[in-house]
Amino acid sequence: MTLPATIPFILHTGDGSTVSFPYPWLLLDTQDLQVYLGEVVTTAYNVTGLGVVTGGTIIFYVPPALGTRLLFVRVMPTTQPVDLPLGTVLPSATLENAYDRVTMLVQDIHEILTRIPQLKKTTASLLRNLVFPAPAAGSPLIGWNATLDALTLYALSFTVPTILPGPGEVHGGTAFTLAASTFAGTGEMRAAAAGPANSKIKGVTIKVDTTFGTSNGLTGLWVGDDVLIDRWSRVVVARTAGTETGEGNFSGAPEVQCSSALDIVVRSDGGLFDAVGLLHGRVHWRMLQTDNS
Repeated sequence: MTLPATIPFILHTGDGSTVSFPYPWLLLDTQDLQVYLGEVVTTAYNVTGLGVVTGGTIIFYVPPALGTRLLFVRVMPTTQPVDLPLGTVLPSATLENAYDRVTMLVQDIHEILTRIPQLKKTTASLLRNLVFPAPAAGSPLIGWNATLDALTLYALSFTVPTILPGPGEVHGGTAFTLAASTFAGTGEMRAAAAGPANSKIKGVTIKVDTTFGTSNGLTGLWVGDDVLIDRWSRVVVARTAGTETGEGNFSGAPEVQCSSALDIVVRSDGGLFDAVGLLHGRVHWRMLQTDNS
């Protein structure tokens, strides 16, 4: 027999009274079928239409409940049961049955592939053998790396402490993310307008993310107003992926006064950034409501 191109699965919905539901593809054996009631495989049914190209019917013992999702899917075994003796006449029915089984197995694999995310056909050759990273504690999220040529792991969340306002003050925070690869070798990165005009920067939380590189991340940083050259300095003690500095005034320096909404400058110790990694940060600031001098 000839087989039409088909994807061997079908969905139905129970109505609380119907027991018979069709399937529209060739099925050779009841063992080659999986029937789901919701998310659970069941065997409480009979099958008609075995060996019929246009399919048959699944007849449940008990009517599926109203709204129950029914899924029928063919699952051919990955075996080759035909044995053709040498020097004998090849029976056409046996050969055709073997070809049918191979074709159905290909159709079953095609059905599986329709449920798998795929890259576009125009994807660059570099991504043709894309590998998912192995799970790691504390980094359960998968995403593209900075150069968009591999997948990497990221932390689920980044905790940012809250600075409470003082009397007569408004306060807030500005988050930013900087890619060290963009600034490799320059010695500084700029978070544009991270602090509002006439404000006092009260703290900067920094997180060094090097999950897609082998470097140690930043070795130090300066944060402050770019024009006033009034910056905190602090050595980043933790350099591993997913770690962050503390929040509040950096040791050894007072809060920074910003005269205008200018860039916050983050500089590396020694004048160089590593070529990989991301820098996540949040600038905490307070602004006087009555005296903005």
